[in-house]
Amino acid sequence: MIWLRLHQNLAASDGQYVAHLETMPQNIFSSIDPETGALTYRQDIREAKVGETVSMCPGIYGGHNWQSMAFASRQQRLILPLHQLCGEMTGRSVERQLGAGGYGGDSKSVPMPGANNLLGKLVAIDVRDRTIAWSHEQEAMFMTGVLTTASDLAFVGDLDRYFKALMSNPAGSFGRLALARPRTAIRSAMRWTVGSTLLSPRAWACFAP
Repeated sequence: MIWLRLHQNLAASDGQYVAHLETMPQNIFSSIDPETGALTYRQDIREAKVGETVSMCPGIYGGHNWQSMAFASRQQRLILPLHQLCGEMTGRSVERQLGAGGYGGDSKSVPMPGANNLLGKLVAIDVRDRTIAWSHEQEAMFMTGVLTTASDLAFVGDLDRYFKALMSNPAGSFGRLALARPRTAIRSAMRWTVGSTLLSPRAWACFAP
């Protein structure tokens, strides 16, 4: 299970907690029980009242968002897109009647301190020992899920309209395609070259992120 910035391993047989890995800095939880995986929120978050603002890393849009991760089977690695964003949240009173309500709070996103404005990040997690095999950072956030292939390629799209191909082992960006405009179907013949090796997607269709 991926939750915020926390990668938790659950047993396939009964769903019990096995272990976890923090994939990016966080200050939301004051402790994580290494035996049970139980999470303890910061005291000021637990005690925050309506109208009070709390800061946290990652923020509401930070960490692992809706973009799907992918599994690189030959290396036994999960490739996970992350947003290096922190934020603030302020609880608001909610009118308790039919048709009222809403989110019940305001939020604000800010770049994560120490990330040097590199908001987009990919990490590859070795599932055998839960270590981070490699990571890739850039200014633009990754806005699509990751797609892996049997030939050690990983494809992903970002906020700058680039559709990128990276080697999943070792990490390294070697090709990118600028997409024309949002929600425009593109079909083209593509060739990706790594050194003297020609990779051959003949013709394919994709959609701008």
